[in-house]
Amino acid sequence: MRIHVNKHGVPSKARMVLHQDSSFGMAAPDIGVDYQIGLDDLGKLALDFNFATGKCISVEGYSTDKFAGFRECDLDIDAATDCDLRMAPSDDDPTEFGMTFKIPLEGRFIDPKRKRIRFGTPSVSSIAYRFGEGQYIYFNGGDIEAILIEFYIVEGAFPAGRRG
Repeated sequence: MRIHVNKHGVPSKARMVLHQDSSFGMAAPDIGVDYQIGLDDLGKLALDFNFATGKCISVEGYSTDKFAGFRECDLDIDAATDCDLRMAPSDDDPTEFGMTFKIPLEGRFIDPKRKRIRFGTPSVSSIAYRFGEGQYIYFNGGDIEAILIEFYIVEGAFPAGRRG
């Protein structure tokens, strides 16, 4: 399995919503999603794809305890290149719904003022791509270093992180 950007593609129109139970995903239900790739062992972060096109529609996940353990900070978005995010399955990949593609996303961060969360820490040499409305991914030499989510809709109060 390979996840990569198509720099000539158009970002997904799916907007992100944060629910009261600290789960998050696209605001419009299931617009063309039929394949999911988990990014961790706990199922807290996943990418939703359309298998026929290979295009990522949105990121989804959840946090327990109102984002406890997330470090509060300013999450600026530097210049990001618009793209669409793609998957390229290998011959031995299953075609049924879902698989896990673990990536080391070091650190979890929250910016309550801007309604953003980030999984991972981009290095100075990583490149930011906007693959959907409020959805950003940071690559460094083909490796995913971070995913940033900006919420369009927040049901209830946006949780505060912990100063760290």
